[in-house]
Amino acid sequence: MANSSPTTGRVQIVNGVLYYSPNSPVDVPLNLDEFPIDIDNPFKPGSGHRPVVHYRDFIHPRPWSRTFGWISFIPAVPWDRSSCALVGVLARHPPILHFANETGKVHGYRLPVPNLWEDLEDHIYDAVVALKNAYHTPCVLPFLPKALGFRNMHSEEHWLKGCIGRSRAWFQVWFGALSYLLACAVYPTEDPRRFSVLPEVGFKDALRTAGLPEAWTDDFLVSPIAQYSIQNSRAGTIIDILNPIQGQPPLAWFLMFGIPVWYRWGETEEKLAQKSSSYDEYRPPPNLTAQYFSCLKPTPTAPLSSGTPQPASSSKGPIDEQPWVAFFKGREEQHILMIEKETPVQRQRRLNREKDPPTSSAPVFEWCPCSDGVVYERFPVPAKLRADTLLLYGRKQSRYDSFFNEWDCCDQFREPGAPDSDSEWDDDDYDYDIPPPIPPSNEAFLTTRTEPDAHPVSPSYADLDPPSDCFRQYAPQQPTPSWSDFLSDVEEVFGGYYGFIMPVPGPEIPAQSNNHDSTKELFIRAVGNKKHLPADYLSTTHCTAAMKFFDDISNRQEPPTGMWDLKDDCIRPVRLTARFQHFQRIPLQNCSHEADELVDSYFVFLPPNPTVRWKIACTSALDVLTVCRLPLTFTEYDIVLFLGQRGVPFRVLYPRFSIFQMPIQPRLSHPIPTRPFDHIFTKADYDSYVVRRTMLLGQPHMHAALKRGGIVWRLAVGTLGLSKLSYPAVNWGATSIVLLDGANFSDNVLTRQELDIICGLYECVSPDGKRRALKSWWPLSRYYEKPECGENYGHWTHRRENWYRERLEAIEADDSNAQPLSYQQWKSQQHGPRLMRTFLDQVKKTSSGLLSSNLK
Repeated sequence: MANSSPTTGRVQIVNGVLYYSPNSPVDVPLNLDEFPIDIDNPFKPGSGHRPVVHYRDFIHPRPWSRTFGWISFIPAVPWDRSSCALVGVLARHPPILHFANETGKVHGYRLPVPNLWEDLEDHIYDAVVALKNAYHTPCVLPFLPKALGFRNMHSEEHWLKGCIGRSRAWFQVWFGALSYLLACAVYPTEDPRRFSVLPEVGFKDALRTAGLPEAWTDDFLVSPIAQYSIQNSRAGTIIDILNPIQGQPPLAWFLMFGIPVWYRWGETEEKLAQKSSSYDEYRPPPNLTAQYFSCLKPTPTAPLSSGTPQPASSSKGPIDEQPWVAFFKGREEQHILMIEKETPVQRQRRLNREKDPPTSSAPVFEWCPCSDGVVYERFPVPAKLRADTLLLYGRKQSRYDSFFNEWDCCDQFREPGAPDSDSEWDDDDYDYDIPPPIPPSNEAFLTTRTEPDAHPVSPSYADLDPPSDCFRQYAPQQPTPSWSDFLSDVEEVFGGYYGFIMPVPGPEIPAQSNNHDSTKELFIRAVGNKKHLPADYLSTTHCTAAMKFFDDISNRQEPPTGMWDLKDDCIRPVRLTARFQHFQRIPLQNCSHEADELVDSYFVFLPPNPTVRWKIACTSALDVLTVCRLPLTFTEYDIVLFLGQRGVPFRVLYPRFSIFQMPIQPRLSHPIPTRPFDHIFTKADYDSYVVRRTMLLGQPHMHAALKRGGIVWRLAVGTLGLSKLSYPAVNWGATSIVLLDGANFSDNVLTRQELDIICGLYECVSPDGKRRALKSWWPLSRYYEKPECGENYGHWTHRRENWYRERLEAIEADDSNAQPLSYQQWKSQQHGPRLMRTFLDQVKKTSSGLLSSNLK
């Protein structure tokens, strides 16, 4: 969670005195309050001659104090993005209900009870009190958001909306308090030996004892509240290095937790630093202070260069310079290519979506400013917040792409002259003369109206996590496919992935060694279907040949002559295709030390006339031959889209010099969550896992999950969509590197921890620490990608999609006991039939042998 990232620092002169910060990214107003805030409570109306208090009053550095030092952790910019864990519920307030008595003469407006805002306030308060008491942290707390009236019933709707706006802003103050208390629990600011009764307790135990759900704690730990980085902008503080206040943490403590810290550096401090090495850590770089010390009486208002550029925090930057301009331009180019290869079925699906865009099943992305407040970045929204997020934006602020079935939203998409949605955070917009709430009464009030955008019915897990279009045709409610549909499936799977070719007419094809129902079931499984084998297809020569092909290979025998394109005795040997000779096996030069790559070399496609500047790389011989069998009209982009739609592993290698440099921003910490050893998991745990997974997938390098294939691909595609399959690597996360013609080419790859989080891993530990177990909602990639897994066909299938949906439905069912499973339990479930494993193993080995004997 903590992240120490000091920079060269900044200096500024306030009232003729130089102040230095070793880590503040911007120059901010320094609140050198003459009132000692240990005595004058800054949250008490009237303190410091202020008639009212606002959230914005606490977003700049103040002098440190023992009881109000936590103010330094208050976010300087509101944490309000829908894609943020825990705090995202503040992006949109609950629906407003209208009440009236039976006569219709008395009216009231109120939020529903309970609602997500009330839950957030209760949990934040419980967590703050639990950590404060457990660690005896000195901390005077402010009033709660409910004191500003968002829970009350009001006689006028605009009064309630005003209370909602003020309360929404005040939540940020409590986020700062909770963030500070967690930091103190992880790394105390004072010597814990001062407190003889300080319990030996972990902060998770303290939260658990306070009754906070385990799933809530998971969300808390991946929310901005628990992300400590200088780029996760906070108010900051001013410390006194000559006469430290009791309890003032050392400078390293503030740097560790990314809190902008300022302190005076004048002649007195400079002389002490020259005499004592204990002040060396505080001394600013000479180039920053030379101008100040060269002047006997510096002008109080004269700015002093800080040596680093000052971000324009108040400006969003020219619209035509924002990254979405290039993003949408690239989209338009992709649309042209997709139309050229679009089938009639795909075209009709796209037109249907265009006519009635989905709001829950389609991935939704928000374009939000990075920590510099200028450059925007694209973040996925958690599935259950998609519909509500779309309602936050006007018609011109949201764009739907029917080709990729994705939404993009941004307040900067608005029409010229439209109001800025950021203004909703300005609590000055609301009159602070809060009218009294309607007092409780015995008179019956009836609900007469709710806001039209309320969504009482939540979509199912399966609806919120759809597959790519390739696997939507056999939804469970659809009828069994006809024999021609099944024949097409056999051609696509057996022909495209395994090399089956229908032999030329000739002698009768020998029957398979047995024709039992179990063999038919295995054949259906190999095709990737879960439907019954159509009787009219079963009687065809094509079925006889395909089943013979499967039966022979699964029994480690050669299929009949002319039936396998890995052999030269067929009419279309795969090694004679146009693409085959343009693949080269290239060893990996280097991988980030934490990278979890599948292989030690790539099969790189090097066509003589490339249409793009990047290269396609396959991770197995099986996938190379799949690419070789694709139509010759397919460009590199078409190949990538084909593989990405079907969960086949691949990589996209760009020259290293073209790696996209991401803006400086906090890299989220995603630890593996823990649970008590005997914990019974619930839907709340799964919801928390989905939020955590979405937060992880929102990081810039996570298009690597789409290129991983298999179960990781399936868990990512419903969140990320397919629009970034061919995007270059970024300077974020792990990478792999290969050497091509003397130049380094690279792509992002995933780490073991990232893979585990995507698959929903937990570490379950007994109170004494002696019993431990790893359990996950989905099979871990470290097993799923092993040859012993008989359910990994090298590509996603309709059968796998049905299994995935059934698992989601089981987790969601009220009467279900679906739980995360251990490694051994998943191994038992996913082991598959022996003959199925043998078939896959033989195809892979033969494919590898073909490439080894023919490629350079």
